[in-house]
Order: sequence, then C-alpha cells, then structure tokens
Amino acid sequence: LDFFQILNGLAARKDAPAALTIPLGVVPGGSGNALAVSCYFDARSSVQFDYALDAAFAIARPILKPLKLIHIHSKKQDFMSFMGLGWGILADIDIESEKFRRLLGGSRFFASGVVRFANLRAYSGRLGFKLAPNAGDYSSRRKLSASKMYSESCPNFRCDKNNNNENGTAIHHNAELEHEVAQEAEYFDANFRNKMGVIDDEVDLTHHLKINDSNANFYRKKKIVQSISNSKLSAHLSQFDKLKMPALDQPVPDDWTQIEGDFYSVYLIYLNHLGSSCPFMSDSRLDDDLMYLTVIRTQSAGRLDLLRFLTNMSNGSHLDVPGVEVK
Repeated sequence: LDFFQILNGLAARKDAPAALTIPLGVVPGGSGNALAVSCYFDARSSVQFDYALDAAFAIARPILKPLKLIHIHSKKQDFMSFMGLGWGILADIDIESEKFRRLLGGSRFFASGVVRFANLRAYSGRLGFKLAPNAGDYSSRRKLSASKMYSESCPNFRCDKNNNNENGTAIHHNAELEHEVAQEAEYFDANFRNKMGVIDDEVDLTHHLKINDSNANFYRKKKIVQSISNSKLSAHLSQFDKLKMPALDQPVPDDWTQIEGDFYSVYLIYLNHLGSSCPFMSDSRLDDDLMYLTVIRTQSAGRLDLLRFLTNMSNGSHLDVPGVEVK
C-alpha cells in the first residue's frame, strides 16, 4: 500500500476523525517521493545519507506537523488527496509514464515527457475557481524562489554536514525557524511516549484538514483501495469539508472566476514538490491552508514556452516562463 491508499483507508473508518490524527511517517521507496521531499523542504532540512535511511531516523525521532488534506469529489468517486490534481500535459506525463516505471524508475517522467511533447495536444474545457481572501496575483507577490536556491546550492537535497555544496555555497537557515523546530522537538520528546496510542475523541480537525480554496471539483483518475466502497468513503469524507461547495450539477457561483478555452496544462498543487528533483511551488507549506493553481493556455504560451516550463521544473524557475499563470 502507498500513502494515498493508507490515507483513504483511514478516512473510511468509522473513527476517521480520530484515525486521521495518528502520526504517519513516510519512508520514500517510489520513483517520485513528492511527500517525503516536501517534508524535508518544509523543515529546511537536507538529506545526509539517503532518503530511506534519513526518513527512518526522522520517524524514530519525529517532529509532528499537520498536513492539509483535500476532499476530491467527482461524479464517479470521492477520495482524500494530499499532493495535487492535474489535467493536461503534466497529468498525461504522470499517467503514461507508468509503463516505464520498472525499466526507468524516476527517469520515467523524462521519457514520458519527451513522448508527450512530441505529440503535443490541447485540452478544451472550462475552469472555475475561487481565489483565497487577499490572494491577489501570485506573480506580483512571489518571493525569492527557495526551491531554486535549494536545488542549485544543494542538488536533490544532498549536502554535507555543513550544508555546503561542492563549490562551497552555503545554505543559510532561518534562525527563528530553527528555534521553533528546536522547541517543538523538545516538547515532542517530553510528550511522545504518553501521547502515542492515545486519541482524543474531541480533537479539533481544523488544524489537520483544511481547505482554503474552491478548486476541489477537479478530478484525477486514481483507484482507491478496492476493499472500500465509494459510497462509504464519500460519507466519511463529507464530514471533514470546511467549505460549502456547490454540487457538480449546479451552476458556478457568481463570485468565482471562470476560464474557458484551450489549455496545455491545469495543475493544482498543495505540496511544494512534485518529486525529488521537481521543486514545483516553493511558497507552499504542508499546513498553510492554501492550494496553488497553475494554468497554461494555448493562446498565451507557445511550444517553446511549454518546453521551457517542462525543462525548468528541475530548478524551480518554471513559474517565470511567459504564459504561465499562477493563482
């Protein structure tokens, strides 16, 4: 079972509100490992040995942090999501790369990307979304790309103990953040043994299950644990919804933004990485209450722009490519 299946299995339990507060650790063993590397990035930590070994150490001495979860609802199925949803070329690359998994491992995304770009197609549709309060235009408020800094100074998060790369470029950590992490670690060490295995029935899930946007009507085909019926899962998931979303057969509310036309890509992400070598949205944090919507329209971006977007995803500068809209 992967993390997605475990997450939705917990959400389908009768005691789902309590089950979803159980601390979960991730040992990366796949070809993408988006959640694991996002946890490292969120903590501003680097890999000292290898992903699996470092993750095992982290699980043995953990620092707990909430993870925002998104309830995805479609006409065919419901599920809980922790990473993102895609429609267009990025989704196609992900799905079509599965046939290369055993042969190429993590390189399957590159191989599938080459094939898909050579057979490029547009995707026609209508997109409706509601911006978070005070969101504004992302491009005008974008910070210095921390993903770019990390990927250039510390490729794939593999640094020595002094956080220096081969050229001696140091990664400067935020002192205030380090102090917070140290305090949290001290608190956790003192309380871990007493709290493990004890679930508070009255725990407030608002700190664990947050949705602060209205893009949850996206749909990505992905099979849920076969032993869980969709109706049962849907009933459990609905109790976590913090926003009142219009039904799929209802008109889009007037205060939503709608975009209609031909798209190369529509991608909604709530982690900061799509993979171990793909820093997609550096501003995203595990518990920041936000989802980030990236749109590439055929009328705004040409083939060369799309190629630059795909190739620049490895260093975090893909959002600066002309024609890339971020909401």
